[in-house]
Amino acid sequence: MRFFLRCLIVVGVLACAWLGYLVMRSQRGLAEAERLLKRNVFTKAREEIDRYLWLHPRDPAGLMVAAEILTRDESLEGGPAIARAQTLLSRIPDGDKLGAVARSQQARLSFFVLHRPMEGQRLFEQAITLDPDYIHARYLLWKLLDLTGRSDSAESLFWGIYDRTPPADRPFLMREWYMSQFFPASANPLLDIQMGYSDPSKPLQLNPEYVRLKEHRDAEPEEPVNHAALARWFQHDGDHTTALSLLEQGLKIPGAEKNPYFLSILLATLFERGELDRARQFFAGWPEPRQGYEYSRWAGMLADEADRNYPEAVKAYDQALAIWPGPVDWRTMYRRANCLARMRQPEAAAAAREQAKALESQMDTDVHMALREALDDKNLQDRAKLQKVQDFYRALGRPREVAAWQEILDPLPAATVGN
Repeated sequence: MRFFLRCLIVVGVLACAWLGYLVMRSQRGLAEAERLLKRNVFTKAREEIDRYLWLHPRDPAGLMVAAEILTRDESLEGGPAIARAQTLLSRIPDGDKLGAVARSQQARLSFFVLHRPMEGQRLFEQAITLDPDYIHARYLLWKLLDLTGRSDSAESLFWGIYDRTPPADRPFLMREWYMSQFFPASANPLLDIQMGYSDPSKPLQLNPEYVRLKEHRDAEPEEPVNHAALARWFQHDGDHTTALSLLEQGLKIPGAEKNPYFLSILLATLFERGELDRARQFFAGWPEPRQGYEYSRWAGMLADEADRNYPEAVKAYDQALAIWPGPVDWRTMYRRANCLARMRQPEAAAAAREQAKALESQMDTDVHMALREALDDKNLQDRAKLQKVQDFYRALGRPREVAAWQEILDPLPAATVGN
């Protein structure tokens, strides 16, 4: 009996020692996993973090490391690994100090890996709500808007980024903003390459923007915005039949006709096809708040073309032209001038036409070629070249960009004046 009791005691001691060893090793697992992750030793890192999470299944830092290992280990099957990483990140509560980072990481996976932009957008917005100063989430949300044909709605987001950006980085940021404003489809070539939409080694390939927007629609067919963004690509290519077909598919989604972006593309397509009565019917369902550039522009165009109510059209055009991208919408300026002429206000019409003509000249290809050359890396310290960029914004009546470029110009020495 005594021998039996002694055996039980020994076994108990050994079990406690073994358990203590496991606990101690598990406690060290997080630090060891981080060390191995830095060395790209993913299999061993995964073993260590699994031991740590066995002991601390809800630890936010451990969940974050485990998710990063899964997303970086290329030996794993992509789909299941990303799904597992998303699940781990979702277990980090919003209220934790890592909550905003976790939502942003989920957003990155949703958009850049799974190609689900609307899911990614909601998660980025959630991260920004949790941490308004989280500039990384703001920046990636801006890129998401660029890559989904909605750069026109990024202005308030951009200036929030600008205010949080160190002065040394602002010249590069303002260059990106220029591209986002005027060449959004090609503003992010490296992202198109990284996401697999473009391959520089292939001289003949489909348009990356088309490939990207089609991938978004296919990955998230339940989202009206994705149907509209792809339809917009065909619309800009002059294929209004295909654009309308895509929009008709989108209209099968409940609530699509209440989405302002979807509505704006639908109205543009119907307008180009001469289906003004149908356009008017959809416009009547525009959701509250009934404001903004697209709403006001379409209020003006329908009052102008469908109702021949020129005073109402001018009023709506004025509202649209005051909101970005209204200040560079020379076509709407010409429409406004034509309305004034029909209202028998020849002097006002002539002045409006001159304003539109001056703006149209600012959108000339040669002007933008010179600006893009001025914004090349080698010229970002050249006062004379950057002054041309500021002058361009001054001609457009954009005081905030003018002030931002002045902040960049002020510290540059006069000796950098170029040709």
